[in-house]
Amino acid sequence: MNYFIQILKIFRFPNLFIVALVQYLLRWCVLAPAFVENNLIFQLSEWEFFGLVLATIIVTASGYLINDILDFPIDIINKPEKVYLGKFWSLEQARKIYWGLVIGGFLLSFYLAWGQDNLKLVLLYPLSVLILYLYSKYFKKQVLIGNLVVAGFCAGVAGLIAFSERGSLNILKNNNSEAFELIQLIFIGYMIFAFLSTMIREIVKDAEDIEGDRLGGCTTLPMVLGTAMTNAVILLLAGIFIVFLGFVMNWNFENNYILFNIFIGIFIISPTLGLLVLLNNKPDKKAFSKASALTKWIMLTGILYLPLWYFYN
Repeated sequence: MNYFIQILKIFRFPNLFIVALVQYLLRWCVLAPAFVENNLIFQLSEWEFFGLVLATIIVTASGYLINDILDFPIDIINKPEKVYLGKFWSLEQARKIYWGLVIGGFLLSFYLAWGQDNLKLVLLYPLSVLILYLYSKYFKKQVLIGNLVVAGFCAGVAGLIAFSERGSLNILKNNNSEAFELIQLIFIGYMIFAFLSTMIREIVKDAEDIEGDRLGGCTTLPMVLGTAMTNAVILLLAGIFIVFLGFVMNWNFENNYILFNIFIGIFIISPTLGLLVLLNNKPDKKAFSKASALTKWIMLTGILYLPLWYFYN
């Protein structure tokens, strides 16, 4: 049982669950109601969609694993209590498991692309695997590049659902442009939310892990600008995030979605303001650790916005 729990920790099971949850919520809380109302069918069957979600999870899990393999010396310094490689799997075993995931995910992606009669789509899988490998090997050690890659990937998890149903969405655009524009707005809004909240979290984590990153030869934002300037960048991004939420709340108000604004105010803006307060005065590692926990909460509550949209409509 303990061995199984350690495997879940290596692959960040809660994060993988959230990836799957986001994709299913976007399908059933955003796309499904519009498709039913406009007599459209999904391009992907339930089993095919499950395969798409599974492929996304495999890509993500393989990304976590290769990151742990390549970051093993740094993680021993940054968070020795959370290093599981070397305890249950050797690094060599971990590499074999990594390649098993990559090959298995590729075969699954090939099957999905073949089922859609568009084999060119299979290229998305190795491209994603390559980007996550390059992130772990090079990008995360460069100023902002690694942060942008992770934020873009998180936004892409949502965008992939719209992309997978682009044929049905094009029909919806021609038959009911108003419904299409609403769906487009929700997807774009959620992708912006995912991108900004992830960027904030990634930079906060860099500030928290500066000691180990320095020994690991990384050139992250805190190492280039220093903690104080990095903190200013985090506060700036948080301010931009709040402005974005302000636009969302204004749209909700104009469309009489008052409950949504109450939800955003209590569960997203309030902790973001808490983040601003926490980081306002020369934060230390402990403060950045608390800020990291706050960003997790913000990202989670953003996900809960999707079922709220479904039930309120």
